[in-house]
Amino acid sequence: MNPLVFNICILLGWLMVLVGGCMLSAPIGLIVSGVLMLALVFVVARSVGVMLPGARREGDS
Repeated sequence: MNPLVFNICILLGWLMVLVGGCMLSAPIGLIVSGVLMLALVFVVARSVGVMLPGARREGDS
C-alpha cells in the first residue's frame, strides 16, 4: 500500500472518531480522539520499525 494512502486512511478514521465523539460531547470526543491518536502513533511506529529493511531486531548487536 502506498504510504500516502495509508496515512490518509488513518487520518480519515481518526477524524470520524473525533466527529462522532464531539457529537456526543466535545470534551469526551477530544479526549477519546487524542488517546486514539497516541495509540495509533505508537502502533504504527512500532510496526514500521519492525518491517523496515535493515531495522534492528531484538538480540542483534
